[in-house]
Amino acid sequence: MNIRRSLGRVAAGAVLLTATFGVQSALTAPPSPPSSVITVDPARILDTRQPTGVPAIAPVGPAGSITVQVTGVGGVPANATGVIVTLTGTGATTATFVTATPTGTPRSTTSVLNVTPGQDIANTVTMALGTGGKIDLYNNAGKIDLVADVTGYLLPGAPGAPRVETTTIDVGAYSAAGRNIGLPQNFGCVDLATTGELFIDIPLPYGAAVQKVDFRYYDTGLGNMIMVLFEVDTPSSGIPTTSGTLSGSQTASTGTSGYGVATITPTGGDQVSDSVRYYIDAFTPGPGGVGTFHYFCGANVTYARIVS
Repeated sequence: MNIRRSLGRVAAGAVLLTATFGVQSALTAPPSPPSSVITVDPARILDTRQPTGVPAIAPVGPAGSITVQVTGVGGVPANATGVIVTLTGTGATTATFVTATPTGTPRSTTSVLNVTPGQDIANTVTMALGTGGKIDLYNNAGKIDLVADVTGYLLPGAPGAPRVETTTIDVGAYSAAGRNIGLPQNFGCVDLATTGELFIDIPLPYGAAVQKVDFRYYDTGLGNMIMVLFEVDTPSSGIPTTSGTLSGSQTASTGTSGYGVATITPTGGDQVSDSVRYYIDAFTPGPGGVGTFHYFCGANVTYARIVS
């Protein structure tokens, strides 16, 4: 699951090195303004052995440089100002060092990799991006293959500015076991029968607001099972209402026979709120035919909230 998560604000230098395998660590530029760091699933953006990120298979030669495109690949957006990347040196023909520099700036004098023949070495680097969202990698001596895996990126952020975090949680349909033919035991669904209904209070942290709900169901009588997202703007009242900040796209019906997913994406809803609660309501409006099943099987709820 590709989940992005913010790791907070950092004072990111133009090149801030994190030594993971005993490689030299140093700060080579003054700190820039605070940024938000967003992690991504590791994505390979460079491999001179493949080739990936370069036009042809070829190691980097002595006193040679290659330019690596970072933005627009590996999940890094165009407005990223920096990157977290793990660099690996392999197949070195002689002892050498490698530097990493934002494209368009003077070449760094600090090594990010110190490699000897017969030894592969990796180092995770957090560094600024240069012209066109690119970085330059320089090899001092001999030949070496270089690999780069992106694990995160930096976005500009003013000190004290709010930052919105988006998270998805799984809301189970209690622990009822499927009882009708076609459903395995302990399936985790609730049988709504012919006129059943259930409410689920969505467990969200303070200040969160629903952005999307994917309802899971097993239904053989299409149109006889409906899922609704209710908003309560005054939690103390305990009365579900649709007169709050949600508007439209609040109700979803089953549309596929058998197992399926029905999605609600609230329009006009909160981005964040400090006084809202949400309920899932799943029900069958009337009896179905003989052998018709209406099972509610939980939901994935995506919500947003402001974090400091």
